[in-house]
Amino acid sequence: NPSNPHIFALPYGLANTPPAIAQTGLAVELGDPPLLVNGDFSYLDALDELFALVSIDAARLAEDSDPEAAYKLIQWIRLARMVADQPLSIEKGWGIRSMRLGVMRLLDLFALNPKLMTEREIVRLVREIKESEIRVERIGPPYADRLAMEELVAATYIERRGPNPSTFGPVLATVSTEGRSLDLFGEVAFFQQVAEQQANWFDTTETIEAIYNDWERRWAVPHYDRIWTQQMERRLIDPARFVLIEEFSPDLYPIFEDRLALRADMAGARMALSTIGYRQGKGVWPSDLAALRPTFVDNIDIDPYHDGGDRFIKQFDIINYFVPIRDQKFAERVDPHPHPMRVFRAGNIFGNLDSAPIEFDFAMLDDAIDLIIAAFEESRRNTASEAFAAVVEPLVEAGFTRSNYKAKIRNGDARKILAGMSPKAPGSQNQNLAEMAGLPSELTDEDYEDLAIEELRLLFESADFVHAFGLVRRGDRIRKEDAIPAIRAMLEASIQSMNNLIRRLAPSSFGPDHFDIELSDNVFVIFARGTDRRADWAREVGPQAADYLVWPPVLTLLRSELREEPPMAAWDD
Repeated sequence: NPSNPHIFALPYGLANTPPAIAQTGLAVELGDPPLLVNGDFSYLDALDELFALVSIDAARLAEDSDPEAAYKLIQWIRLARMVADQPLSIEKGWGIRSMRLGVMRLLDLFALNPKLMTEREIVRLVREIKESEIRVERIGPPYADRLAMEELVAATYIERRGPNPSTFGPVLATVSTEGRSLDLFGEVAFFQQVAEQQANWFDTTETIEAIYNDWERRWAVPHYDRIWTQQMERRLIDPARFVLIEEFSPDLYPIFEDRLALRADMAGARMALSTIGYRQGKGVWPSDLAALRPTFVDNIDIDPYHDGGDRFIKQFDIINYFVPIRDQKFAERVDPHPHPMRVFRAGNIFGNLDSAPIEFDFAMLDDAIDLIIAAFEESRRNTASEAFAAVVEPLVEAGFTRSNYKAKIRNGDARKILAGMSPKAPGSQNQNLAEMAGLPSELTDEDYEDLAIEELRLLFESADFVHAFGLVRRGDRIRKEDAIPAIRAMLEASIQSMNNLIRRLAPSSFGPDHFDIELSDNVFVIFARGTDRRADWAREVGPQAADYLVWPPVLTLLRSELREEPPMAAWDD
């Protein structure tokens, strides 16, 4: 209740903790010596168990068609939001991730129980998660991490000098071993050995100040600000000279990513729940999100992943919504068909489903594509048409079609096919996207086959490519206006297929890192543009994929896949 808000407050250190809290075993102990960086935040583990109980209780209520199920998860989101106001990154990061899980589980309840609430009840529910109620934008940066590092420096350095020989090794070893006494002596020896190589007090304190000033500047600006084109101060340090910072100052970038995803989760949840309520009241899906105003929401949420539009006139796109088949664009000779969706399931939001980090700079590759396309557009000759024809004529001559391309690639030279599928830009703007993307050089023949198949799969789903490809196959004239969108589709498909291949080479705990589904017009789709900054009809979704899916919930789709059930089976019924 904003007029009488609840606040989560937990003191740091047993000396500051009331006995009633200390007796629960959830107090934050700071160790000996008492340091913030040495804090025991096991109360977060207890809250994780609480989320499991909340989730189970919500499922029980939902099975009885009790609308209170949704409010259990609203209460959880509010609790996690309060923890997100804590000043240390370990707590703030937990709070943001737990809010995301709460939102995802809330939508999952509606995916499993389509008639859980009436239209009127959903109107009230959506008001509970308005931005003015949850206030995601008011979550501040984790300022106490800076204090924790300053405190650690004070405990291990001689002011205006260098590492304190009597405390540097023992204190850092005590923090790093976290009670593992058998490792303590080895850690002390290591830190004492490297003490002489460490930067002095002035350089260390200035570096800490630069790192946290950098984080706080980044926290306050949009994700498309110019500052994100610069390397983070935290990643520029020399780990040999700043071992204290390297070992004990966390990289805060994952919290930035989670905060951006949370914005998409909250915005998408408001739109998704409103869409469900609209269907409950009217019996049909809304034609667009504008139809939700003013009954459910006052404003349509913007896409948090937008890139700000023009540099001087900021343009913000709303979150994306469509009903499969009904709203999709199909090439003239392609029959309408269910919407194919590839779902990647790796990512820290599911804990043990992590896969290896995907180092893929979509922004840089996007810029490279823009340069290539600009070169085609600025050329006065019919260069784009010639370049596209040169790429696809060998495919046409070899008889490639939507139905047989997999078999033809398996029976051909995949490397040669891939080499021929790169449109060559005129002039000096030609770029090797594979090298820029960091595609591994030690790929097997099977990897190249998978890569070629994946690229053609994406291309045959592109209306621009299919249209231009059809012109070449029929021997018709290709205009520049037809060739350039098709070339862009080829370049984007090349990048996305490379990204997908790298993902498959680093599978998650549950085997293959993705699964494929098809959605018909019995459901709707709400998504935000993902890391590539382009909305692509939610063809590739999941953590770090082309688009960020909100509805259907990834959690629901993952459960269906693990149980080998049709996706969104409850909505089929």
